[in-house]
Amino acid sequence: MHKAVEQQRGAAGRTAGPQSMTGFGRGQARAGEWQVTVELQSVNRRQLDIQFSPGAGLVALEGRIQAMIAGVVRRGRVQGSLAVLRRGGALEAPVFDAGRATELLAHARQWAARAGRTAPLDPACILALPGVVRAETIRPDPEALWPLIEQALTRALRGLARSRRLEGRRLAADLGARLDGLQTLVETVTTAAPRLCARFPAALAARMQAAAAPGLPDERLLREVGLFADRADISEELERLRTHLVHARRILRRDAEAGRTLDFYAQELLREINTIGAKANDGAIARSVVAFKTELERWREQVQNLQ
Repeated sequence: MHKAVEQQRGAAGRTAGPQSMTGFGRGQARAGEWQVTVELQSVNRRQLDIQFSPGAGLVALEGRIQAMIAGVVRRGRVQGSLAVLRRGGALEAPVFDAGRATELLAHARQWAARAGRTAPLDPACILALPGVVRAETIRPDPEALWPLIEQALTRALRGLARSRRLEGRRLAADLGARLDGLQTLVETVTTAAPRLCARFPAALAARMQAAAAPGLPDERLLREVGLFADRADISEELERLRTHLVHARRILRRDAEAGRTLDFYAQELLREINTIGAKANDGAIARSVVAFKTELERWREQVQNLQ
């Protein structure tokens, strides 16, 4: 692996907190008559997708360029551009075609002889003849230019990584605040949960009386209450929600590549809150469940932007 790539990967690994998949980086390098500029921009994507074409004449370097990018960026769509300039001039040079000039002059002399005239040999007229002077592209040698491209690309990758880290900090702050909101909703449900079992015996007795089943034996009533309490108990789901939130917060603080893991925890949080919603026959809890799911969806949308 390239030394610069190893250094940047190590720096990313030491950086606390996640990185965003959105960023921009630009690098430039000069040597002799050549100047190279590389620009990189990235957006979120589930897998790594690199779109970088070095242009005509430098296609042989595409594999090396993509390998360097893949060594630093793990996820996201990366689009890059490469501009090569020749100091003091463009990448085109005029070429004089002596054979074409000779051919055209011969035709001019033949025409002049038939017309009884003398064909002038004005240099300006000769250069103006079609095809005598043409622009020829100067193509740099890919291997000779590679050190400059490598240097410019390394600087662009460094800028891209810095940009992604800064955006990652902003996202981490937002995601942390949203976790606080989810934690508050969990505690609201926890406070309301004891009401579920406390009010069931009276509700069951009322239903039995309405169904003309008076004199229900106490043991039968207790058995029904016990079955309901078992079905309606949401303490395990609440405990798992708390645990998932703790783990998500820890990953958000420490993991530079937190996106996939946090997306997994979003799915687990949704699973537990759906179970609570199915078990709890309580209006206040139902409202908290809806609020939790709404905020969780917003949280997950932000997670999709993390590497």
